[in-house]
Amino acid sequence: MEATCIFGSDINAGATARRQQVYDAINRIESPNFFLAIDVKEIGAQALPTTRLRRELEGWLSALDPDAVELALGDNPRGERFDWKERGWKLAFRPIPVRADSRGQANHRVLGVFGPGEAQWLDDVSVLRGTIRSKGSAYGALDLPLVVAVNVATAFHDEEDTLGALFGTWKIQFEVGDPDSARSVRARDGYWGSPGEWKHRHLAGLLLAHNVAPWRVTQEIPTLWLHPDPIDPVKALGVWRTSRLDGTHIERLEPYAELGDHFGLPEQWPDGEPFPRNE
Repeated sequence: MEATCIFGSDINAGATARRQQVYDAINRIESPNFFLAIDVKEIGAQALPTTRLRRELEGWLSALDPDAVELALGDNPRGERFDWKERGWKLAFRPIPVRADSRGQANHRVLGVFGPGEAQWLDDVSVLRGTIRSKGSAYGALDLPLVVAVNVATAFHDEEDTLGALFGTWKIQFEVGDPDSARSVRARDGYWGSPGEWKHRHLAGLLLAHNVAPWRVTQEIPTLWLHPDPIDPVKALGVWRTSRLDGTHIERLEPYAELGDHFGLPEQWPDGEPFPRNE
């Protein structure tokens, strides 16, 4: 089994890590009366120094009156706004007043709203197909079946994206001069090919899960997509769903075992109070 994670189209893993470092730094500032909305409009090629940014953010927030600040997000011209440009980075911040009976406590996470900065075209099909192709060809010929496991960390990936990556994207086919003949067909751009012309039979399965994290390990059930005609078939663990192309439809089987039992974790996981306050 080969495992990897995808973050979506046009997202660089290094840029994602640098942006997360900025989030972590901002969350350490003292802001007892405000949360912040952050809009990352541009990510620099290098890590952003945050000492001066955090100091000036704290000064800006401390000068604001939470009872007088008008809530305005994004590019709304109304309301307070703090812009920051440095080393190729472009950030915008908006203050969000803390509820009156909860103000004065400095130990809360400051960032409350995250904005992407600009609209983007989503193409999860190409990203997933490219990931499978890269991992599926990494080892050459094997004497055991190969499974690629992918943790999908994008917000809008759905089953149709998976079907498009494995079995082809939807296209419109019609006879020239006869628009009434138009019909939807799958293109021959799927990694596993089409019925009668199956490809990459060494990759017996694709194990797909969404946003797996330690606190979700008992909730997010992975799905094993099985190759319709593998060289060596594989069987799913009892805690996985399975999906298999059967003729023209998808046959789905639910797991017969619980993830909590598999990992030796209690039914209510994680236990304890989430984000307890230190009095």
